[in-house]
Amino acid sequence: MRAMRGWWIVVCALAGCAHAGPALPPGAAGRLLYVLDGDSGRRLFVAGTAGSRQVPGVAPREARWVDGESILVVEELTPAEEFGLPRTQLRIVDLAGNTLATIGEPGQHYDAEPSPDGAWLAVGVDAQGTGDSDLEIWQLSPPHERVALRRQSFEEPRWRYDGMALVASVLMPDPETDDDLGGGMLGTSFQWPRLHVVRRDLGDPTLLWDGADAGRLAPGGSLPLWWDEDGIFARQRQGLVRCDPVAGGCVTIHRTEPSRRVVDGRRVGLHEAWLVTVEARDAFDRSPPDELRRVDLRDGRLLSRWRTPRGEAVTEIDWSP
Repeated sequence: MRAMRGWWIVVCALAGCAHAGPALPPGAAGRLLYVLDGDSGRRLFVAGTAGSRQVPGVAPREARWVDGESILVVEELTPAEEFGLPRTQLRIVDLAGNTLATIGEPGQHYDAEPSPDGAWLAVGVDAQGTGDSDLEIWQLSPPHERVALRRQSFEEPRWRYDGMALVASVLMPDPETDDDLGGGMLGTSFQWPRLHVVRRDLGDPTLLWDGADAGRLAPGGSLPLWWDEDGIFARQRQGLVRCDPVAGGCVTIHRTEPSRRVVDGRRVGLHEAWLVTVEARDAFDRSPPDELRRVDLRDGRLLSRWRTPRGEAVTEIDWSP
């Protein structure tokens, strides 16, 4: 098996491992990064107007662009001991799969997110044996030092366009009311992910009201997707929303069918977004993500869909202009 994998890496390096992936529209000024997960394991692809090619020798749990020529990957390692939890290593690789840098020590990393200018990395790290996790900020240029740490669990941190702040979700109990602000059961409040804004130095986070109006919370909570000059774009039960990062309040941009939910997404160009969706079989979205859809950010129109090959899931996407 090891010899076969080595042969496949050589073939990929020579031939590029062409793949019938999602078709970018003509004239698209950028490249789409995505991870497919299936019987062959996790594979990393880059799609341009000429088609999709696999990045050889890389099987990441997560992947994000650092810039147009390098990729930050969260790569799974074998456990340090038998029956131990999987460990991960943060690496920066080029488009040929070569390692350019290794960030920090092996750990249990998740939600790794480089800043738009490629200078900083926000990443969650599970604290072994405690059930807790931390948010860390790393400098991506040598010597790759950690510059900030907050001992609090943040979900899906996303950088502001200028790299000076982040939006992330923190689990919070909903208020126990009779309207759609939230809810509870038998005197216990449900906990949902709520948008919070935090500075790059990881000072105290500020709650951002994610309901339809400032001062209200959305049923089921929100998870951020990206933050640009137009606002914070997040996923909620109904689909893609845009939130005011100052006053709060969110408006629906694209409403999915009742049978599907958004699990990831990125802005592509001036007026489009690519969204990953799953079949919503239950409240926890446990179906494998199997669809990429292009939507118009101006009116929410569905422009195109791409379904993964049978038995495959698309687990990560990112865009580099």
